This record gives sequence, C-alpha cells and structure tokens, in this order.
Amino acid sequence: MQIRHRALSQAETDFCRNNNITGRKNVMLYILNGIIYYGFFSYFFFRSFKISLVLAFILALLSIRKAIKKRMIKCKERLNVEFKDGLQAIKGALGAGYSFENSFSEAVDNLRVIYKDNSLLIPYFEKIEKKISLNIPVERALKDFAEETEIEEVINFSEVINIAKRTGGDLVHIASVSAERIRDSIDVKLQIQTMIAGKKLESSIMNYIPVLMILYLWVFSPDFLDCMYVGISSRIFMGVLFVLYMLFKFLAESIVEVR
Repeated sequence: MQIRHRALSQAETDFCRNNNITGRKNVMLYILNGIIYYGFFSYFFFRSFKISLVLAFILALLSIRKAIKKRMIKCKERLNVEFKDGLQAIKGALGAGYSFENSFSEAVDNLRVIYKDNSLLIPYFEKIEKKISLNIPVERALKDFAEETEIEEVINFSEVINIAKRTGGDLVHIASVSAERIRDSIDVKLQIQTMIAGKKLESSIMNYIPVLMILYLWVFSPDFLDCMYVGISSRIFMGVLFVLYMLFKFLAESIVEVR
C-alpha cells in the first residue's frame, strides 16, 4: 500500500503546474491556511500568541508540499469522476456510429453540457482532438494523456486502445466494452471512498478532543492549568506534549489516507 504524502514525481509536478495547483496565489493560500490551522492548535499548548505564531509559520512552511499533494489528489479524484462521464460520452458516440477518433469531439460537447466551463477533463480531451487533427495516432495521444495524469483508469484505457490498434481488433467494440468496465471500476472506487469517509470524520473529531478538553478546563476551571504555562520547565513540558500531539495527529491522518 502507498501513503499519500510522498515526494512529488515529475509527472505530478507537471500536473500541478498545468492545473495551477502550485501557482503563487495558491501557495500563499496554503501558507495562510497553515498559519491559522497550526496557530489554533499551538495556542492551546502555549497560551502565547508570539510562540504560537512562530510555530504556526514554521509548520505552515514545512507542510506546503503536503498541502499541494492533498490538493493534487483532490484534483485527480475529480478528474477521475469526469473521466467516467467522458467514457460514457465516448461509448454513446461509438454507439451512434462515430469513429473512435471522432468520438472525442462528441464527448467534449457532452462534457461541456454537464460541466459548463468548470471541467478539468475538457482541456485534456481537446488536446487529444488537436493531436488527432495533426495526424498523431490516437493511441499516442491517449498515452500522453495517461502519462500527464498518472491516473490508473486512464492508463488502463490507454493500454487497451494501444493493444487493440496494434493487433488490428475491432476498435469500436473494444473501446466500448473497455469504457464500460473502467466506468464500473471507478464506481467501485467511489463507493470505497464513501465507506472510509466516516473513518476520516472520526479521525478528525479525535484530533480536536485534546484541545476541547483544554478549552473546557480554561472555561470552567481557569486556574487549574495556569501552572502549565509559567516557567521554562512547564513550557518545555507543554512543548513536548505539542510535538507528541502533532506526531500522533499526522500518524492518524496517514492511516486513514492509505491508498
């Protein structure tokens, strides 16, 4: 199994750049969100705006790659859902008598009706259309699409079409059957994501329990924790607790995000 937050590959870096995930405005937004997020948690452990702000800024900078990775995964999940609709449109076009090469143009029209201008898939299909118009083989165009996105279903579809073209099989029939089976595979993935969404929610709730307990004591027993925020030894002790808390928090997130 593969943990989500590994280093970005070159293809993933290109994917992020093409979808503006690593644009300057988005990176600044990741940092701002990180400062607010980590500042909120650190304040409960140090009760000092200065310490919390410094820690939050450092942690926000260290977590930029993680934020980019999470955003990229969400984009790929959305692209995969749109790809399922795209396959349905291709299958419909093939059933209406279009050639496989021309089915992409029909699919773009159908996708534009569904998603208007808010689609991640349409630019990729339009790029395939353009390559086909330049006499680039459709299997080459699909392979480029698969390499750019690194989505399992796209790769599988590309490989099936490539084999069908090389062996001279019934491309229309093979593409139609493959599209249906890959759509079923995507549906299964979506069902699995729905099933583990509850576990992710439970993990998120558990992350907030320690700070809620501290907040409860602040409200109903204001003097009870004062000794934990005064003196060097107390600061060090709370710092150790904060480090342990963040480590277990990241561990919990990694467990529920195993792919």
